[in-house]
Amino acid sequence: MATPPKIIYSFPGIARGNDYQRRFYSLVGDRYEVRTWSLASLFRPKAILHIHWPEAWIWGSNLYRLQCLFFFFLVRFLRPLNRWKVAYTCHNLGPHEQKGGRLGKLVYDFIIGLPQAVFYLTEEGRKIAEEHRPKFRKLPGFILRHPLYETTSDATNKAQALHAIGLDPSKIQITLLGHIRPYKGVEALVEACRDLDPAKYSVNIVGTLRPKHRYLLDGIDASSGLFRVVECRLSDADFEHHLRASDVVALPYKTGLNSGVMYHALSFGTRVVAFDSPVNREIQHHFGERLVVLTDPEELSTTMGNLSPVAPDTPPLSAPLEYRDDSLRTAALEAFATLS
Repeated sequence: MATPPKIIYSFPGIARGNDYQRRFYSLVGDRYEVRTWSLASLFRPKAILHIHWPEAWIWGSNLYRLQCLFFFFLVRFLRPLNRWKVAYTCHNLGPHEQKGGRLGKLVYDFIIGLPQAVFYLTEEGRKIAEEHRPKFRKLPGFILRHPLYETTSDATNKAQALHAIGLDPSKIQITLLGHIRPYKGVEALVEACRDLDPAKYSVNIVGTLRPKHRYLLDGIDASSGLFRVVECRLSDADFEHHLRASDVVALPYKTGLNSGVMYHALSFGTRVVAFDSPVNREIQHHFGERLVVLTDPEELSTTMGNLSPVAPDTPPLSAPLEYRDDSLRTAALEAFATLS
């Protein structure tokens, strides 16, 4: 009789997660059955709880928050009975924007205190996280690099993507993509690009925008023809279209160890501009200076002004060895095996 797959319970769960989680779990799907956490799951012994975004406990309704609090309280105190193992992916050092005040921080720190193993996306990220949270030094740590994404669109090159979303192929396309939030440095990008020639450049700010964050766009001169703002939740295909159509994806982030948008862009061979940091230097080492351009906040304007267009015949990305699926799968299985 075949051995049933081991169970991984995911928090915040597949439905509330993102493409990264779905892509990550696909690497181990033949060995582990991945389910979304629930209170009832606590009655299944010897499972693995994998926490990715601890701050997700505050994302939903009051009822959802209470369920999360009760769940993690039980995880802590039932562990001797159900023999669960807990792993945590250290995507960032903390929430980009802390919510919930003092209670939010206390709950976050309580959740972060549960893991028996920590997964890191980079070697440099591990060093920084262990410096920030010394307890992590005492736990087994594993480098599980961010998987690259697979195409979901019929537009497989820059020219097709530009046509699909109606952008001018004669202009250098600079794009900030995803949720438009304060930590993404929107205001810094707007200021850095203000003096670019609208006949040569187009600056695209595309994604969801909450009313309380509308001030981030106050510096945009809509009449200049330089900026294009699209407030919407993009489909997977349109998200990919914008990445492929861009000459550069701008990541002037104020906080965060890692950027999912960066890995999305690199998956399709699109150049990124990000601030210099140990983590970004490590990523640049793997993907090369052509794709990962590093700058400083005071040099952002100069960097943007010196951009050149990407040739339509630029060869596609050959994934670095460390980011190929077979390497990622081996590392993930080894990490989860220590918890099984």
